[in-house]
Amino acid sequence: MLLFHVLKERRARVLFVCLGNSYRSKMAETFAHAYGSDILEADSAGFIPARTVSHTARRLMTEKGLTMPDGPPRRWIQSELDGYDLIVNLCEYGLPKTSVPVVKILLPDPVGRPEEERREIRDEIEIIVQTMLAQFRQARDEWPWNISAEPESASDSSPERGSEESMEDRPTDPVRLFWWQTHPTSVQLQLGGLPV
Repeated sequence: MLLFHVLKERRARVLFVCLGNSYRSKMAETFAHAYGSDILEADSAGFIPARTVSHTARRLMTEKGLTMPDGPPRRWIQSELDGYDLIVNLCEYGLPKTSVPVVKILLPDPVGRPEEERREIRDEIEIIVQTMLAQFRQARDEWPWNISAEPESASDSSPERGSEESMEDRPTDPVRLFWWQTHPTSVQLQLGGLPV
């Protein structure tokens, strides 16, 4: 089922992924829970989970008036990936092939960086999540629903679709539009996994 239709019927299940599930993905999950519980169910995981969630990350989130969820960092499980509607990969590593749309946004690893840079990364994550939520709400509430539930063939040159490769034209797919509007020079959109 396309994310278009998911958003009309229920909350989208979104997985945020980073290296250790101790900072970037936990922050994204926290922002998503705080700002978007009406439109999505957020979860997070890592490639190589840290032993604990970063104490600095927790403190920086309290500056925003938010508390990170309890529980230790966890690793994503291959068999669970297909249970999500969208996966947002916030680090440099690629996920295995999956049937779920995967969006990769390269954010620097905050470990070992000065606190001000960590704060900037937190603020970038907040913007990414807020933009995603705004686009999801627009898709749910306002989008014209004349889109087929079946994927388009490679030969389809329908003018109302944006170019997935160049992103030069404004995409009409809410998911692509969200990523197109979010720092287009640093965003990579690949569906069905991220070969790196």
